[in-house]
Amino acid sequence: MAIKKQYNLTVADTALNFTVPAGITCTKAVMSIETAAIRVACDGTAATATNGVLVTNAQGLFVVHGLEAVANFSMIRDTSTSAVVNITYFEDQNGFEILGAK
Repeated sequence: MAIKKQYNLTVADTALNFTVPAGITCTKAVMSIETAAIRVACDGTAATATNGVLVTNAQGLFVVHGLEAVANFSMIRDTSTSAVVNITYFEDQNGFEILGAK
C-alpha cells in the first residue's frame, strides 16, 4: 500500500483538482478542512462558489472513494476566505476514516 500526503494546500477562488503525487494510483483521499468552508464536486465539472457540495471545517474528515471520484474531484472556497486543507492519498482502501463534527 502506498500512502502519500499533501499538507497546507490553499483553496482559493479558482477550482483545484487533487494533485496525486507520482508513484501512486489513488483510490481514496482523506481530507481535513482546517479553516474556511469549501465546495466540492466529483462529477467532472469544476466546483464553483455556488455549485457543489458544501463542506465546512467543523464537519470532521471528508473522504473521497474510488478512481473516478478522485480523478474528477474539484474544490473551491465557499466564501471570500481561502481554506487550508490537508490531504492523504491512499493506493487502496486501507487507511482511516473518522466521521462526525470536530
